[in-house]
Amino acid sequence: TKTSFGSVREIICRTQYGPCPKDLEMFLSDMRGKNVLLLTKNDFSKVQGLQVKDFQFSTRLPSTLLVDLTLRKARVAIRGGEGDFLLLDLDGELVGKVRETVLPVLAVSGQGDKELLKRAINILALLDTAGIKADSSALKGDALSFNTRGIEVILPVTRNKEILVGSLQFILGEFTIDGRRIVKIDFRFNNPVVRLSE
Repeated sequence: TKTSFGSVREIICRTQYGPCPKDLEMFLSDMRGKNVLLLTKNDFSKVQGLQVKDFQFSTRLPSTLLVDLTLRKARVAIRGGEGDFLLLDLDGELVGKVRETVLPVLAVSGQGDKELLKRAINILALLDTAGIKADSSALKGDALSFNTRGIEVILPVTRNKEILVGSLQFILGEFTIDGRRIVKIDFRFNNPVVRLSE
């Protein structure tokens, strides 16, 4: 069969992690046969969604379409209805839904403020990167509370996350003070309040 010049015959799709997942390749298959010189961002509306944060496309003449996708990465889970977990990225955007997860699980009370939720997610991601396990994390107002190593921690999400996590790392390094174990660290004040065991 004869195809016209510029008609898409081959699609090369890549993400920051490697080749595109099969479900995204399926959406892109609609591009076959279209003229590569006439494609616009609007032609890719189907591919923009839960998994895709951003994309770029270019052509390799005569008939190859190159698509580079930036996929959203789940960083935290929130318990949804029916026992599911809603997976959120650093922007607080929904990435997917699963039955089980190894991601930090965040409990959110009420509707909450999207910006505060985003800040809490970014703090949890930074804690994870720093190797600090945040168990039983909850966002109430602007306070993120969690347990780590048997210590209750409260962080105000409105403060600088790097300073908060760095300070927490330092205090956790001093697991005991005067032979007494740390049981609570509260960062909501000008200086962290550390409560020790009796």
